[in-house]
Amino acid sequence: MAMEGRQLTRDQVLSWRESWSQADRDRIAAALDAIEGGAYLAPPSGGYLGVWVNNQMVFTINPGYVAWRLGPYTKELPSELFPNMYANETHEWHELSTFRYYGGGVKNIEAEEKVCPIHGMALPKTGICDDCA
Repeated sequence: MAMEGRQLTRDQVLSWRESWSQADRDRIAAALDAIEGGAYLAPPSGGYLGVWVNNQMVFTINPGYVAWRLGPYTKELPSELFPNMYANETHEWHELSTFRYYGGGVKNIEAEEKVCPIHGMALPKTGICDDCA
């Protein structure tokens, strides 16, 4: 992935979302300070901000969380500002005060189907069995 997007200043990064709390801004500032020589870019989509070092994106700032690639980049973070770090096989992240969980997955349609108690058939959307009507 090549560096693309509009270059931002540190102040522009910290003011990217008005809804961030002061604690969020302090955490983001600490994350920025832990990376030497980083470039801050807003990609054309505008959905996140990328922090790049040596032409590699090392972490992203999203409206509700900050995420790092696994590696040395989180070692310099003050643990008192990042007490709840999460991780998977590829990333570590910290949720900000604006984090909102959006559940994924597929709805279980079968569990939502209602069945006619007399005929044992799935009811149409009207909720009235065609044979009972």
